[in-house]
Amino acid sequence: MLNGVCKMRKRIGTIAAVVAVCGAVAACGSSGSSSSASSSTAGATSGSGASSTSSAVTKAKATVAALYKGTDRALPTSGPKAQTGKKVWVISCYEGAVGCSVPAQGFVAASAHLGWKTTVVDAKLDPSTAAQEISSAVAAKANAIVLDGFPCSWAPGAISAAKSAGVKIYGLLSFDCTGHELYDGQLLFGKETYEQYLKDQVGAGIASYIIDKTDGKGNVLSMQYNDGGAVNAIGQGIETAIKQNCPGCTFNSFAVTGENIVQNQLQSLTSAALTRDPNANVVTSPIDSAILLGMGAAVTQAEAGGRHILLTGVEGFAPNLKLIAAGGPDNFAIGSAAEWEGWAAADGLNRVFAGAPQVDPGIGLEAIDKTHPSPSGLANYNGNKRSQGYEQNYIRIWTGK
Repeated sequence: MLNGVCKMRKRIGTIAAVVAVCGAVAACGSSGSSSSASSSTAGATSGSGASSTSSAVTKAKATVAALYKGTDRALPTSGPKAQTGKKVWVISCYEGAVGCSVPAQGFVAASAHLGWKTTVVDAKLDPSTAAQEISSAVAAKANAIVLDGFPCSWAPGAISAAKSAGVKIYGLLSFDCTGHELYDGQLLFGKETYEQYLKDQVGAGIASYIIDKTDGKGNVLSMQYNDGGAVNAIGQGIETAIKQNCPGCTFNSFAVTGENIVQNQLQSLTSAALTRDPNANVVTSPIDSAILLGMGAAVTQAEAGGRHILLTGVEGFAPNLKLIAAGGPDNFAIGSAAEWEGWAAADGLNRVFAGAPQVDPGIGLEAIDKTHPSPSGLANYNGNKRSQGYEQNYIRIWTGK
């Protein structure tokens, strides 16, 4: 996603936690402003306003209770047998980031049971590299290309050329091109598009947690990613849900770009925003990695000065889960199963090869905090109890065994 981020390889131990920053963002620009972009909503505290706040908290608690249980749905029960003998290239947004590498790993593990020869290559967060790898896949006579964590807008020309050459295109955590859709299939999340899911389920779920834990009185400071894509969509979902559903809350945001992240400015930007907003008692990040790359340190510094801040993240990767278990600075993740997403994408591509429609794989979310730990322990979140055995379920569909 971010041009030049490979220069950060000396920090690979930390960047290994980078997920959506490195993998699911639709634009790589660095021209956005890093100045504060605030928008506040002040809630009433008496009369009908107090009643509205109480109602908002009640609804939020019900949502969070469901998220604690996990919202994974039923696994697919049928589908086409393995379409064997295919050559598939997976173009990973950045193999140094778990948000890119873990879905790719899941796909490779699944493809072994489908009888495919699968090649994983690294786009290195560089659209030009992604385009080159797409062209290489075409030259290698690939039957399909899986775009793992980066959007069509990175390389629409190369994708269109691959499609014209007869190569199937599959989107794994990836936005299709707007107005001229190029994908033959993409991973589904219920009946929603990926963008709708990020806003209506992920972003809104985080907002519900905030409303619940602040008793409808959250002073929210949100990192807003200005370079678009999935990270931006999650931030929009949080903002919309807070403003629409929490009359007793306030909402302010501060802008961050890819350039800011590459230049290691997250801590200073977050600290500056906390200074400008001394009443903020919630800081929310639309990606776990931003917490590790500076936002968490800024919150720790502010708390050392006497403030108490609820810090929320997203994916539920191992480094963040360890912080949650330790009591902070990360306090919450809305877990999404990245390895399962790779297996589900393999099943989805198998359906493309067979001419069958895409189906809902059942992937949901789960609220994770210190009192409600991940069922995966301190490893990367990989689904709740209802989804256990998804691997064998897919193998049974593909092989009949």
